[in-house]
Amino acid sequence: MKIEKTVALLILIMILVAADKSYAQEQVIDEVVAVVGANYILQSDIETQYIQFRMQGNISDARATRCRILEDLLFQKLLLNQAELDSIQVTDDEIEQTMDARFRYYIQQFGSQEKLEQFYKKPLIQIREEFRSLVKEQLMVDQVQQKLVKDIKVTPSEVRSFFNRIPKDSIPLIEMEYEVGRIVKEPSISKEEMDATRDRLRALRERLIKGENFAALAALYSDDPGSAKKGGEVGFVSRGQLYPEYEAAAFGLKKGEISDIIKSKAGYHVIQLIERRGEMIN
Repeated sequence: MKIEKTVALLILIMILVAADKSYAQEQVIDEVVAVVGANYILQSDIETQYIQFRMQGNISDARATRCRILEDLLFQKLLLNQAELDSIQVTDDEIEQTMDARFRYYIQQFGSQEKLEQFYKKPLIQIREEFRSLVKEQLMVDQVQQKLVKDIKVTPSEVRSFFNRIPKDSIPLIEMEYEVGRIVKEPSISKEEMDATRDRLRALRERLIKGENFAALAALYSDDPGSAKKGGEVGFVSRGQLYPEYEAAAFGLKKGEISDIIKSKAGYHVIQLIERRGEMIN
């Protein structure tokens, strides 16, 4: 009897585990992209930093930026691994001071604490707690970097010598591409609701013209779930992949320029050109 119960229990566990694995395969929420020692880098780590770069306006090439973020994260994890080997410690006061400064900047970028909480969909105290380990790691990494470079001196002649050794034809020519972001408001059927949608989008556009951050507003207010979570970024597209009205406006923009309100079959849009590469835009 005990044996039968044990077998039944094992079978049940195996079925549950198999079902859980099947579900996980269908819905991949995150993934490990690199492992350094006992530390790992998630795809979400890259995307989180990418959004922060966009909010600061530090994006010139989306693909190259993500590669650079991964390289930086790999280097940080190497230094973190060394910090752990060296038993480097940081105090709670150092962590709190760094977090205070960082969140003052974030709140300034979003416009208010409420908008920051709305973006992350959680209260500020919870956001801070989730950032704590990241800040601690960064402070540990900073100490290792300071130890490594404190005795290094590079002269101007060494810099010139290094630059002159780079072949002039080593930098490839890249044809023009475009990178755009968008805020989408999906109109309802009634004329009143369509007018209200245009009014809301017009108000958002005015805020953008006055200098508010496009990625932050897109994340907070866009009705397009695919691009909203990326700060409105659509990714690189070429001619023929967009609605005609959307395409005509997007390809006519200059880098950083904000479009007028555009109506397509998908809804109403406001577009910002992020990057142009040949006959592609993002």
